Amino acid sequence: MVSKTHRTQMQRLREAHPELQHLPDAVHRIARRQEMPLASVIAASGMSSSGFYAAMRNSEDFRRLPNLGTFFSLADALGVSPEKLLSEMRTLAAEDSAQNKAIG
Repeated sequence: MVSKTHRTQMQRLREAHPELQHLPDAVHRIARRQEMPLASVIAASGMSSSGFYAAMRNSEDFRRLPNLGTFFSLADALGVSPEKLLSEMRTLAAEDSAQNKAIG
């Protein structure tokens, strides 16, 4: 069970850094660009499949964000710098924001 304080902190974090919820999409996008199967990314990251999918699911809904070790492992597995992975996350957040403005 998640405490009210934790939910409030995560909400503030989501508002301040919306790119954080785009880690799964960024990983998928970079992997597709590089024609790298997701199974290869998972294996190269050193994560278990269940650990990988749990980290992706949790970051999307802000229940729990992946730690820096996981973030760096994913960047290494994708063959990109952590800065490139973060840049892709920010690009996706900007696209999401623009799409939401166009709708609303």
